[in-house]
Amino acid sequence: MRLQTVELVGFIGIDIDSYIVYTWRRFNDKNYAKIGVSTGAKLRERLVWTYHPTDDIVLIGVMKCGNRKETLARETSILKCLGRTHPKREWVEINENFNELIDQEFTKIEKIVG
Repeated sequence: MRLQTVELVGFIGIDIDSYIVYTWRRFNDKNYAKIGVSTGAKLRERLVWTYHPTDDIVLIGVMKCGNRKETLARETSILKCLGRTHPKREWVEINENFNELIDQEFTKIEKIVG
């Protein structure tokens, strides 16, 4: 099931003005996930713009935040907690710590966005 912007934000229960931290992975790669920040209005655009063009992406989950400052602080905290695969990138390993964080802090989505 592919979700468009309006369907996507409605499906995940946020409005277009919400600030969120999101995480996604490539459909065929269950080892690494991307962490990022967006508003509801720009989420689908950000996902499609940053993904590998030969593979679908799976939106793993989202975390609603109160404002841009909080969203950026949460992203930084998550990246420090999980450890980046590269110091200048927002990619993290999908492991026990990652899955625990998703279960506790994120609203799980697990849908293809294209």
